[in-house]
Amino acid sequence: MSCIIQRDNNAQDLGKYPLEGGEPIVLIDDLIVGYHAWLDDMNLLLFVLGDPQTLQAYHLPSKTGTIVATKIGRSLHRIPNLNAISYVDKSDESSWKIMKYNQRDEITMIAETLPGREDLAWTPDGRIVMSDGERLFWFNQESSKWTPVKMNATLKGVTRLAISSDGKK
Repeated sequence: MSCIIQRDNNAQDLGKYPLEGGEPIVLIDDLIVGYHAWLDDMNLLLFVLGDPQTLQAYHLPSKTGTIVATKIGRSLHRIPNLNAISYVDKSDESSWKIMKYNQRDEITMIAETLPGREDLAWTPDGRIVMSDGERLFWFNQESSKWTPVKMNATLKGVTRLAISSDGKK
């Protein structure tokens, strides 16, 4: 299990904890890591804090990172059934985009986000879910449009989202 370790000196290291318990092992301590997502056992994407924030492709064995994008959102997710990670490109202030990064260093646009929104989640079958704060939407890849999720609930202030691995919650 990996996580960000917040230090008293404001450093934010990436560490891993043994699932059986014990002390963390620091994996990255020379960058201020805000968020991360694993491509495989040796490669990950990092949201690195700074001005501007950067997205870095990081190779753990060599401890080297390459800046892939700047002005990104905090939402990094492994894309189900693909060896790829999604992130939000916020470089155009009027139109944020959900991007796909794969291990061949290829970057492609998936969709525009809902206006001004950066938080998303993926369903196990590969659909993107976002919120405008009051409603949930899923991205229909056939029509390239956001479709409201039919719900009998009133929502307010929805930001960060998560979907269970079986897609039922």
